[in-house]
Amino acid sequence: MFGTVDAFLFRPIPVPQTDRIVRITSGTQSDALGLTSYPDFADLRERTMAFEALATTQELGAAIDTHGQGGSRVTFGLLVSGDFFKTMRVRPVVGRDFRSDEDQMPARDAVAIISYGMWQRDFGGSTDVIGKTIQVNRKELTIIGVVPQTFTGVNALLHPEFYVPRMMVEVVDDPGTRFLTDRNVRVAEVYGRIRPGLTLEQARAEVDRFAKQLEQENPSTNRGRFMGVYSQVGFRIAADPSNFTAALLFLLIGGVVLVIACVNVANLLLSTAPARTRETAVRLAMGATRARLIRQFAVESFIVSTVATAAGLGVAAIVGRFIRSIEIGAGLLPVWLDMQVDTRVALFAFAIGIASGILAGLVPALRCSRGDLEQLMRSTNPRVARSRTTFRQILVGAQVALATVVLVLSGLALESLSLLKKADPGFRVDNLFAMGFDSTLGRGLSVVESHRFYEQVLQRVRKVPGVEEAGLGHHVPLGLLGNQTDVVIEGYVMPEGQHALSVSSTIIGDGYFDTLRIPLVRGRTFDVHDTNEAPNVVIINEAMAEKYWPGRDPLGDRIEIRTPKVKSAQVVGIARTAKYRSFGERSLPFLYLPLAQSEESFVYLFVATKADSASFIPVVRDAVREIAPNQPIYDVRTMTDVVRRQALWSDTLTAQIATGVGMAGLLLGILGLYAMLAYSVSQRTREIGIRMAVGATSRRVSGMIVLQGLKWSIGGIVAGVFLSSILGSAIQDTFAPANPQDPIVYGAVITVLLAVTLLSCYQPARRAARIDPNECLRCE
Repeated sequence: MFGTVDAFLFRPIPVPQTDRIVRITSGTQSDALGLTSYPDFADLRERTMAFEALATTQELGAAIDTHGQGGSRVTFGLLVSGDFFKTMRVRPVVGRDFRSDEDQMPARDAVAIISYGMWQRDFGGSTDVIGKTIQVNRKELTIIGVVPQTFTGVNALLHPEFYVPRMMVEVVDDPGTRFLTDRNVRVAEVYGRIRPGLTLEQARAEVDRFAKQLEQENPSTNRGRFMGVYSQVGFRIAADPSNFTAALLFLLIGGVVLVIACVNVANLLLSTAPARTRETAVRLAMGATRARLIRQFAVESFIVSTVATAAGLGVAAIVGRFIRSIEIGAGLLPVWLDMQVDTRVALFAFAIGIASGILAGLVPALRCSRGDLEQLMRSTNPRVARSRTTFRQILVGAQVALATVVLVLSGLALESLSLLKKADPGFRVDNLFAMGFDSTLGRGLSVVESHRFYEQVLQRVRKVPGVEEAGLGHHVPLGLLGNQTDVVIEGYVMPEGQHALSVSSTIIGDGYFDTLRIPLVRGRTFDVHDTNEAPNVVIINEAMAEKYWPGRDPLGDRIEIRTPKVKSAQVVGIARTAKYRSFGERSLPFLYLPLAQSEESFVYLFVATKADSASFIPVVRDAVREIAPNQPIYDVRTMTDVVRRQALWSDTLTAQIATGVGMAGLLLGILGLYAMLAYSVSQRTREIGIRMAVGATSRRVSGMIVLQGLKWSIGGIVAGVFLSSILGSAIQDTFAPANPQDPIVYGAVITVLLAVTLLSCYQPARRAARIDPNECLRCE
């Protein structure tokens, strides 16, 4: 559990003195964790003294060709400032780092550093890779270095395959955008290494003063903007608080199972207390102190728990391999959850495992060494000693209660996943696939030529037998990537100090709404007249209309779009609200922009078919090749695959882990109950023999043992249901859309627990019923 949580939330960037690395943001009231412009970064680097070094990263989705047999593919890299690797203190394993002069002249230094994975996969790990070239968005870049295997970037999920100097941004990204000089173009993530001797608070204070100065000096671009400094974990929590809630839930489930195991061990060791009491009494008689005896028990527990923890780490390594094998990005981008049993996880496991073992061992240690010597010696006489099982019975009830909690949480996770799978995403999923194109980057066409080519593709694909409809869009719904557009809405009064609204958006072309079956509630869709020469238009969804036009009709109103080129657009349509980023999202305001009025060249071709869409992929690919034989095609996948493997990956992983841990908790709880019943029968052999000698039947004796087990179990179940109800209500958003008080889940858990309780009672009850009173009393 800790390894999984550590992978996406707690694990720092794998660099030396990583606790000194912080994230610096440029935000507004609506987006406190915004990105930074390169001119603002240049001023920050020049005018602040709190940082030993500062660096930027900019995500770059690119068509890359390593000149191997695989051809061109879409992947993910980073545009970085010249001091990036010096800031991170990462040295290439082969070749060199970027020089400082490679961060000064735009479009001059066509060099790249590649990831260790690309080096091994595409170049066979050969040291002569230095000097070879890769093609990034049709630009040839010379390889100058390879990053170490241990460095996978600054993002917990996205692991870049290459690094390019930021001065190449206008060559390998959008040539029409002034990334390096326009303060309104905010695309950079800023990282800093705090100087030795300075604290995070001191760095925050200096950056805050700098942001206020920047606002005064550049009111047209920086009015209302502030800057923040976050620790790595602090930024991840602030960026998505639900991740922190999920982490607490994961650790809570793991902790509950650990407590069940501790209780189980303590209970089993307590059953040996009568036998070891005599040993303890003899040692005390020979002069041993109580502290020495307790140390002996602790050492015994330490040895057992150390061996058990090592075995547990082996199991965790196998589970980690399974988690790493899950393709979050459906194979398109280098995205995975890097859960591994590293030094941090091993230290955590041994600390928790050994401490738990010792604590569990202290219970019988204190029990066996309690009292004076005479009392201990008398307690070893079987005719005097009395079996005190009340405390052990309480422990058994506690085990069942905790097992109930874990099973309820597992049931809620499974119920949530089931409901999400059945949920309506607001668009078509069956018999629909998408394939990506970028004619500008893939074939060198202009944006206008690319748009013309896409229209030809649409007309050709629509003629394929079995194709119902085809359309164009910049993003795949529920995919990993998405856009945000800053807008100002006519007539909407924004909060004080806020000058724009950040709205989720995408760019769409002809046939998009019809292909995905997203109905227009009112107004019209984009048509052939919405070109660059025509007035700008947009379509909004119902959620955006309700939020920003409460009580009035948005059709015909205008909004100002704050892209690098500020423009005014008219609302011409309202589409039904769908799911855009995740199944669990609440109604999200969303903006559609027309492809023909944009400079975008990367699009997805969405194709709706009458039968299984996967069988049409080769036919549609051939149709595209008829028009342009050398056109690269990227990221071909069905929407069913997108939903199953990408949109629900986190919910599926949560349900799988919760179910596995729930089964472990159930097994431990039932083993504890079985052990306690078996021990009780062994201690009550004389009593049972007497009962049978005076007329008790085997059935009555069996029923007595079963009722005893049911009494302990039902008490634990009642307590567990009560705790689960409280906990489920406290974290109900985590299990949305499942009802945390769902009676079906609770009923199923209670039924399972009662069934396995009866099963665990069977063998002890059968053993009790077979006791021979003659043999029992003869021994007596």
